[in-house]
Amino acid sequence: MVTIVSLLLILDIGGIKVPWQRPSMISLILLCILFATIFCYVELNVATEPIFPLRLLKNRNVTLSYIIIFFETAAMLGTTSKVASYFRVTEDATNLQAALHITPGALGNATGALLTGFLIRRYIEHCLLLSSAR
Repeated sequence: MVTIVSLLLILDIGGIKVPWQRPSMISLILLCILFATIFCYVELNVATEPIFPLRLLKNRNVTLSYIIIFFETAAMLGTTSKVASYFRVTEDATNLQAALHITPGALGNATGALLTGFLIRRYIEHCLLLSSAR
C-alpha cells in the first residue's frame, strides 16, 4: 500500500506541483523504492501464500500478458479522458452528456472482463477435469 500510494503521489505532484529537487519528492521516491523492495523480498522469501507470486514473471507468456494489459489500460484511460474532453469542447456538452458518451465503452469493458473471467474459469475447470480423467 505504501509503495502504491507513494508512486501515485510521485506521478501526481512530481515536477508540476512540487519540484523534483525538493527533499519531500526525493524522500517520496526513496520511500517508494524501499517499500517495493521490501514487498518483493517478502513475496519471494517470507510469504507462504504470496499476494502476487513473483515466480510467475519467469513465464514469458505471463510477463507479456501483464505488459499488454498495462498498455491497454493506459490507452483506455487516456482515450476515456480525451473523449469526454472532446465532447465538452466540440459539442459544448455538459459533464453528464460527456459521461453518457463514454458509458457504452465502460459497460462494454466491464462486460468483456466478466465474460473473459467466466470463460477462463470454465476452461480451467475443463482442463482439470480432463487431466483428472487420465
